Amino acid sequence: MNTICSLIVVVALSLLSFSSVAKTITAVGSTIDSTEKEISLQAEKQGKSYKILGAFFKNRVYMIAKLTPVSKNDAS
Repeated sequence: MNTICSLIVVVALSLLSFSSVAKTITAVGSTIDSTEKEISLQAEKQGKSYKILGAFFKNRVYMIAKLTPVSKNDAS
């Protein structure tokens, strides 16, 4: 019984630490502006702000961004 309780505690604590990890999102579009707009919409849908980590172009624009909590300065 102690083993089961210990296992449950370990799993719960590990889930808490993973929930604070920043999530990344990606988008693909034909222009940088349209692709950033897609990133913006995805972040807004999740109630987060975003920081673009990178983008590259090869016939289309591929962009990746990190979701961050909305700061009080961003929420105007």
